[in-house]
Amino acid sequence: MLVPLGCLLLAACANRSLPSTTDGAAAPDVEPDLLPCPASQLICHSGGEHTICYCPDAAPPPPPPGSWSCDEAITVCKKLNDNHGLPPGGSNWTCHLATVDGASTWVCHGHTPTGSTPPGGNGWTCPMVKTEPVGDLFRCNRPDGTTEKPPYPGHWVCVKGTPYGGHLCTRKDKPVQKPTLYPAPCKPGERMWCDGLVYDGWGQVECDPATGLWRAKTVNGKQMIDCSESLAGGKVPDTLCACYSFFFNPSCCERIDCVVPPEGAGGQVCAKSAGELCDYCNPMSPECVEPGAKCIVTNASETFCGRECATLPCPPGHTCTTVKLKIGTTKQCIPHDFSCYY
Repeated sequence: MLVPLGCLLLAACANRSLPSTTDGAAAPDVEPDLLPCPASQLICHSGGEHTICYCPDAAPPPPPPGSWSCDEAITVCKKLNDNHGLPPGGSNWTCHLATVDGASTWVCHGHTPTGSTPPGGNGWTCPMVKTEPVGDLFRCNRPDGTTEKPPYPGHWVCVKGTPYGGHLCTRKDKPVQKPTLYPAPCKPGERMWCDGLVYDGWGQVECDPATGLWRAKTVNGKQMIDCSESLAGGKVPDTLCACYSFFFNPSCCERIDCVVPPEGAGGQVCAKSAGELCDYCNPMSPECVEPGAKCIVTNASETFCGRECATLPCPPGHTCTTVKLKIGTTKQCIPHDFSCYY
């Protein structure tokens, strides 16, 4: 049962005062027999002119207008303000959460028309990465703060990007878990990105509706999730990070739990690589086109094209580095920070 919200929902209580609860939030002054729980237990949230209160075991009330749009049960919420949670300017944003300088950070990639005004603002830092045939590619960073989660109780997992119409959060019954190799609780109909057993590439596993756990099979005497590359259909998460990670990399998933967002298209098939310096590549079938260039795989599982530098200098931002091959070594231009997508 919901309690009148600052006398906003019931016209009959328009003249009642709003005493303070134990946490300092405003609470409605209603008759004791109307309260489904003691007033001291009320959970209250303020949003603009609205104060929303409910008991711990009650369904959350509708959200205050302006910042979030949620379904009736407050299980899915989308940002309305803050450019819907995306960097101002640019288009076709794909985003994921990454650890940058030790802090959880949203990293988004998107394009602007060549030579046009760069994106940025609202706390976003947006350096240009390179110019591509479709326009200028920018990388925008912003710390993951409290405003990135809806102001309601529960465990929230969020996705951000143009495919989801901005910033979209889903409430979970339990704390959000990182992807696992073993059967774990899931919801029927869900799929999760996982580590395929063929090339250690991107696969998916389905939730078994009969058990409420990720489908499993026995591997070397242990129950492991039944991760299938064929189930993924050649797709990877809808982030630029995933295109640079031929091998499964959970930090490149759209969501931190690596559940495939049901609101999206189930992932993407990365466009064919141009094969130039710092373009992503497939180490199982190298696509690098420059003479002597190799497909580099870093310790972070990022894959990109290098450039032979035994006789030629490297461009700014790159260092000529010795790279091990199956047989022998080669000199390749590598970014100073060992990353091309970031």
